Amino acid sequence: MIRIIKIMIFAVIIFFPFISDAKENCPSADPYYYEDCMIQNISSLVSEKKYSYAIDLLNAYEEWFRSQKRTDFKNVAKILSGKAAIYYFKGDYNESLKAYNESLSLYVAEKNLDKIAETKTNISVVT
Repeated sequence: MIRIIKIMIFAVIIFFPFISDAKENCPSADPYYYEDCMIQNISSLVSEKKYSYAIDLLNAYEEWFRSQKRTDFKNVAKILSGKAAIYYFKGDYNESLKAYNESLSLYVAEKNLDKIAETKTNISVVT
């Protein structure tokens, strides 16, 4: 059980690389800079255990990502998995399961067997 939790923490660290001097405002003129800035901010909030703020910012990032009309389901699934992990750390297990199940359905559609297995493992930890 502890090993699985360590795997989840490792996944969050990979998804949100820790950068301590994250900027509060991210200009959206350059999409690549905006994405990098948002991930830095989310990472910073997670490392400070400000999970509610991290979820709010991740929701804004997800909304922006989808507004770009990008059809990269792999990245949407990563966003949802990151959201699920943050909900888990926050102690909101129902929302964590909901986000993991959403990401699982995208990984199934993409036939990404590694991510399907990883997500099912994470779901088993939450339940």
